[in-house]
Amino acid sequence: MAKRSHTSSSIASSELISTGDSSVGSAWRETLAIRDFGTSARGKSQKRLAQAQVVRAQAESEVITATKNYCVNARAEADDNLQRAELTLSKAERIKADAQE
Repeated sequence: MAKRSHTSSSIASSELISTGDSSVGSAWRETLAIRDFGTSARGKSQKRLAQAQVVRAQAESEVITATKNYCVNARAEADDNLQRAELTLSKAERIKADAQE
């Protein structure tokens, strides 16, 4: 389906008006206005969709980064707790060995 330019639409519109049929000319102008509005609204919707997709991608990236950071911190804390537990265990084993002697 070939698209008409706005220029050809204006020419066709002026030709209809010049024929003296004002109802046809009026309907034609209304049709052109609705078409332009639909195209404009569609373009705006597509732009908003593209912006929303960018924001979504950024949010996903931030969530992934935050999750990775949380896991790194949790792992470091778990390692610290494990080291303290191992030190406490070795200390308890020494005390037990001393007590048995």
